[in-house]
Amino acid sequence: MKPYSQEAAEIHLAFRAGLVEKPAIIQWADSVIASMDQYDDDLADIALSARKLPMEIDSMLLHASEGADRIQATRHLLGQMHEAMLRDRGLARDFARVLAHIVFENRYKLPKDLHFLFGLNDWFDLAEHGEGGTVRGVTNAFIKSTEPYFQRTGDDQQSSQSSAPPSGFWSRIGRLADLLRGKKRKEPT
Repeated sequence: MKPYSQEAAEIHLAFRAGLVEKPAIIQWADSVIASMDQYDDDLADIALSARKLPMEIDSMLLHASEGADRIQATRHLLGQMHEAMLRDRGLARDFARVLAHIVFENRYKLPKDLHFLFGLNDWFDLAEHGEGGTVRGVTNAFIKSTEPYFQRTGDDQQSSQSSAPPSGFWSRIGRLADLLRGKKRKEPT
């Protein structure tokens, strides 16, 4: 793993989510190059990527992040998403789509603190079709679920146990599972 791999992984996921744009990535690569004693092909490619397509930059960042802790990068991304959703709640739906891809890329093997990502995209789909709540409600739950990661952004906390799901999380999961199976569940009064 290269000394900048973890940061490259974080930037890579933020780029996929639309939280970082090409000029900022190029500036980051330039600053890392300036701080290094040796030439680095991967960083040079990124620094010279002004005319590259987004999928080419995505590929370069993925290559530069080899060996990084992708789970920790995902936690960092959740903190960035939380901050962005506080400014613009309309981003939540697109973020859920990005996170669905990340879950898939990790082959659905995530630590317990990230289990709230399972089905998040489906929750939005159901809400958009009038099932299982409202888009506003799903967005609120999503923002609440990402809050612990916002508080940790920039920290080096590695514990996957440090973030409990929000209150009522498991009951919402049960209701969602029932909806997906076509069952109606009695709501507590």
